Amino acid sequence: MVYFDTDVLVHYYMKQDLRKHQKALQLIEQAVADGLFLISTLSLNELSFVLAKLKINRDVINSHLSELYLTKPEAILLKHFKRAAEIAY
Repeated sequence: MVYFDTDVLVHYYMKQDLRKHQKALQLIEQAVADGLFLISTLSLNELSFVLAKLKINRDVINSHLSELYLTKPEAILLKHFKRAAEIAY
């Protein structure tokens, strides 16, 4: 599986930086095609917050989230945060 964090999702939906937008499109589309796409419910929460801060229309945000719900995002548990901290150290 290939885990995509909030930053990549934001660049996927937003064209603030064309190079990053195109890279996010490429990475996500390839992961989906390969059946390797993975996101978390935390990333969905963060994505909706960032898009709202960017003043994206609520209906547009809901449309993006609805697309992502179909990918069956994984819940983040305390053990995941602890493991991420171990890896970071």
